[in-house]
Amino acid sequence: MMQEGHGGWNQRMAQFIGQIGTVHRVTDRGDIRVQFEGCHNRWTFNPDALIKVTSYSVGDIVRVIEDANRVKELQKAHGEWIDAMKGALGKMGKVVKVYADGDLRVTVDAQTWTFNPLCVTLLPGSLLEMNNTMVHHQQQREDVNPRLGHLLDNQHQQQMEMSSAVQPIHQPQFENQVPITKEAIVRESAQGKVDIVREILKFVPDAVDHKSSGKTALQVASHQGHIEIVKLLLTAKAKIDAKDDDGDTALHYAAFGNQPEILELLLKSGANVDALNKTKCSALHIAVNKGHVECVAVLVKYGCNINLQDNYGDTALHDAIGKNSVVGSSPEPGTSVSQRSSAASDTANNEIIEILVNAPRSDFTIKNKRGFNCLHQTALKGNNFAAEKLIMKSRQLVDLKKEDGFAALHLAALNGHDGVAETLIISGQANVDVINNRKQSPLHLAVSQCHCSIIELLVSMGANCNALDEDNDTPLHIALFKWFEQVKVEECHSLENSPAISDLLTQLSDIGHGRSVNLAIACYLIQDGKADIFVKNRSNKTPFDLIESRGTSDSSKIKAFLLNIVEVRNEKQRQHQEQLEAEKRAQEEQMKKQEQQAEDFGLGSLRIGDVIPADVITDIECLICNEIFANVQFSPCFHQICCFDCCSKMKRCIICQQQIQKKVVFNRDNGQISNIIDTAMSNNIKKGEKSNRAAAKSSITDTDRERDRLKYLESKIAEIEEANSCGICMERIKNVIFLCGHGACVNCAQTLKTCHMCRKTITKKINCY
Repeated sequence: MMQEGHGGWNQRMAQFIGQIGTVHRVTDRGDIRVQFEGCHNRWTFNPDALIKVTSYSVGDIVRVIEDANRVKELQKAHGEWIDAMKGALGKMGKVVKVYADGDLRVTVDAQTWTFNPLCVTLLPGSLLEMNNTMVHHQQQREDVNPRLGHLLDNQHQQQMEMSSAVQPIHQPQFENQVPITKEAIVRESAQGKVDIVREILKFVPDAVDHKSSGKTALQVASHQGHIEIVKLLLTAKAKIDAKDDDGDTALHYAAFGNQPEILELLLKSGANVDALNKTKCSALHIAVNKGHVECVAVLVKYGCNINLQDNYGDTALHDAIGKNSVVGSSPEPGTSVSQRSSAASDTANNEIIEILVNAPRSDFTIKNKRGFNCLHQTALKGNNFAAEKLIMKSRQLVDLKKEDGFAALHLAALNGHDGVAETLIISGQANVDVINNRKQSPLHLAVSQCHCSIIELLVSMGANCNALDEDNDTPLHIALFKWFEQVKVEECHSLENSPAISDLLTQLSDIGHGRSVNLAIACYLIQDGKADIFVKNRSNKTPFDLIESRGTSDSSKIKAFLLNIVEVRNEKQRQHQEQLEAEKRAQEEQMKKQEQQAEDFGLGSLRIGDVIPADVITDIECLICNEIFANVQFSPCFHQICCFDCCSKMKRCIICQQQIQKKVVFNRDNGQISNIIDTAMSNNIKKGEKSNRAAAKSSITDTDRERDRLKYLESKIAEIEEANSCGICMERIKNVIFLCGHGACVNCAQTLKTCHMCRKTITKKINCY
């Protein structure tokens, strides 16, 4: 039955039911051509008869589904279920092994679990890029604690190991039979035994920089927070910037162990605040990734380089933004421990972002190796808190594009981050119709991913629903091209914030398509976005042609439904236009009536104390301030449009542009005239005052004229000096000009990368002579 109208049915096709094949191509009608192994024929199938098979490989980034009951059911005979696995639900992890039966070994938050592949979903490429740095970095850093574990094991076992591996240098031993050896100093430093470390240094001074498993005593003591031992080792001239096998210094260890006091002590003692390990991570990168707010604050206080980039090109701010998106709310009573922990982590991350954004010399334009600057990373990850802070600091970043032409709004629309998209548009004044290298607008991308809430946001903000991409497809083409893919309501989480599209889904249920989100989006673009249903793409097809190419039995119903929406939309537009014209005519008639009544009454001959009839007075607010009653009528046009305060400088009526001869001020309650201002007389008085001033001016002595001229010349010289002096130091002559038109002196311009006036990147510096 499903094959009717989709290539038909052949009995030989039955042998491939349940088999895995490869998609050869998608036909113009949307059917799927499939090649099966061992078969030379390619078979055409109805898309609804096929299920996409997801294959996993080591290194893939996946997200564990959130439904605990479903995971318990799926885990039967696939590694089983234990309550400790609850902490992994809904989180991202990395596939570290794929078993022969298809089961996956997945690392989540430094713990590794075996999952049924149906318990996880593969994250798309854009999200994988987003998490590359975080996942990789965590895997490199999470094993620091286990590596210190052997140093903290029971003492007797360590003594046995050491006695077989290391011969004592000195015979003396402590009461607990600990031999005085170089190896012992690292272990005892990790355990915080100050007296023993002091004795070892006394008998074996050169043990101060000895390494055990690649680590020095200073490094392990810094990680564990044993400040007295750190002081003791520093006094003994320990190498403060010594590195372990991974290139980490004691400063890295203190940052990883969340030891801000140790950090400050090391920095005061001369530690290199910008030391990098083998992955080019500074201590700041470590502190940010671990969410240690106080450590971040200490490092920034001591002038660390905020803009250092790791192996992935990420700065510390990239990493902070790339952590969990900020929810910005406290956990409610009854929430799980994992939820409360996540909320606390988000709060700490907020504080870190604020510290980094407000740090001096932060450069938000730095791109990582994937081409993302900090605001791009924010839009990619959906971190609205970071978006607000960055826009407040550097709004010029909003429409800045990557090499592929993607601006921040493109990334937010593509990834479904409606909060960030709204912030970019409202606070950042982003261009809603910005296009990428493929001429796609944010609306094209939002429609392609069925992000309903962002679609409604963009349309409400005036996005062009008839914009053409490189294939001359409008967003309506994309929606109708994909409507048969049947994106189900339950798969579209943004519907709850999309009232208009949800309402259209309800209406579509009458023709049997109440669960087709793409079709509801197409209806919305026509209804609220005024999308053109007759525009043709490069294939010379209109949106309606795409419905017909599907060839389903209900195509005519869908077309009729869409045409009805067009008719309703056009009718509403016609009614709205008629209403506007009717209001305009009524206003003009009221104005004519008022003018006639005023003329019949003889407004021009009124005096103070006379009463204006009620039918001549219009009860309206002042058109200028919109605050108080318009209590002034002009003569000879008789328009009543403003209050006494706002009319003081008016020479012409702003309605009819006639010159005002008189302004009649009256009381709103009883219509009694309180004042009549003769504009013509006032103008004559002013002219007389000007002539008097001119006469007085002519009597100024020659000395006064010379003094005035000297003051004038001094002011002009000051203006010229100000215009030609450097706007940064205000001391030297501006003799270097940038392509944006601004400039500075040669000294100040030497270190500038962006213009201090317009914040544009300086591509060329031109010397002036």
